[in-house]
Amino acid sequence: MNLSMIDGGLWAVYSTLASSYLIPLTIIIFGRNDPVGLIVGVPLLLVPLAQFAAYKILKNDVSLKKITVLSTWLDRLLWLPLLLFLYIHLGYIGTLFLFVMILSFRTFFASFSGTTWTLWVPFMIRDELRNTYFSLRNSILRIASLLGYFISLALFSMSINIRFQYTVIYILAFLFSAASLFFLNKVPDFYHRSTSDINKDRKISNKGASVVFYSILALLSLATSSSYSYYQFTLVSPGYFDLTGVQYTFILIAVSVAFVLSQMIFGRYSKNGEESRILLFSSLVYISALVCILSGLYYSYLISGILFGIGQSGFSISLFLMVIRRNWQVRSVGISLYNLIGSISQGIGLLLSNFLVSRYLSVFPVFDFSILLMIAEFILAIIYTLKY
Repeated sequence: MNLSMIDGGLWAVYSTLASSYLIPLTIIIFGRNDPVGLIVGVPLLLVPLAQFAAYKILKNDVSLKKITVLSTWLDRLLWLPLLLFLYIHLGYIGTLFLFVMILSFRTFFASFSGTTWTLWVPFMIRDELRNTYFSLRNSILRIASLLGYFISLALFSMSINIRFQYTVIYILAFLFSAASLFFLNKVPDFYHRSTSDINKDRKISNKGASVVFYSILALLSLATSSSYSYYQFTLVSPGYFDLTGVQYTFILIAVSVAFVLSQMIFGRYSKNGEESRILLFSSLVYISALVCILSGLYYSYLISGILFGIGQSGFSISLFLMVIRRNWQVRSVGISLYNLIGSISQGIGLLLSNFLVSRYLSVFPVFDFSILLMIAEFILAIIYTLKY
C-alpha cells in the first residue's frame, strides 16, 4: 500500500495549507471575529445529507474507487472560489452567505468521500497489519504536513501583501491535492457489497457498547471542535495572543511534532488492543491543555498546543481503530454513524461556542464548556474500558 502512503503524504501537505489557515483567512476577509464558529460549524451540519447519499449509493454494488476519486475532486476544487473573497467584497451578509455556502458544499463532498475511502483503502490491508499500518501512516502524514508549514513560513517571511500570501497558499494546496489524487487513482479498486447482501448474514453487535462508544464520540467531538478552533483563533486574533503568521506557523509545527512522537508510542500499545486506555490517557492530556490555556501562564499557548497535539494523536488512533475493528456485517453502518455523529457534534459544538463568544464577548467560556464535556467523556470512557 505504498501508493496510499504517498497519497496520504501529499494530502497532508494540502490539508495543512488549506485547513490550518482557514481561521486566519476568515479574519482577513471579514475583519471581525464573530463568524468564526459560524463559518466552521454550519458546513458540518450538511454531513447527514452526505452520509444519507453515501448510504443510498452503497446499497448497490459500486466501485468505491470511482466514487471516492470523483467526490474528492469536487471537495478540493471548492477551496479555490474562496480566494475571490480576498479581492471582492459583496457586503458582510452577502460575503458571509456565499462563503458558508461554498464551504458547506465542500464539506458535503469531503464527508461523502471520507466514508467511501474508509470502506475502500483500510480493508485492503490484512487485519493483523492494520494497526501498525495506520499508526505508521498517521506519523508519515504528520511529518509530511511539516512541509506545508515550512512553505507557509517561507511565504510569511516575505515582504509581500498578505492577501497575495494566502492566495499562493491555497493555490499550492490545490496543486498538492491534485498530486495526491493522481496516486490515489492508482490504488487498486474495491467493490462494496450491497446492503442486501450484507443483511443476509448480519450479526448482532453489542448494543450497549455501541451506545457508550458513540456517546463518547459525540462528547469528544463537541469538546475538541470548539476548543481547538478557538485555540487557533486566540493565537492570531488581536486582543489575545495576536501572533504573526510566522509565529502561528511555529506553534502549528510544535503541535504536529507532538502528534508524531506520541503517535509512535500509541502505535505500540494499539497492537495489543489497548485503544480504550489510549483514549483515557488522551482525554486527561486534552483536559490539561484546556486548563493550561485558561491559566494565563507564560507561553501557555505553546504548552497547550503540545498537549493538544498529544491528545489529538491518541483520539485519532484509538477511535479509528475501535470503529474499523467491527465485523464486516456492521462495518459500513458503523463507519457512517462514526462520521455522522462526529461531524454533527462538531458542528453543534462550534455553533454553541459561537453563541458563548457572542454572549460573553470572550473565548474563555468556550474552554470552560469544553472542560465539562471532556470530564463527562472521561467518565464514559472509564465505563467503556471496564465494562466492554
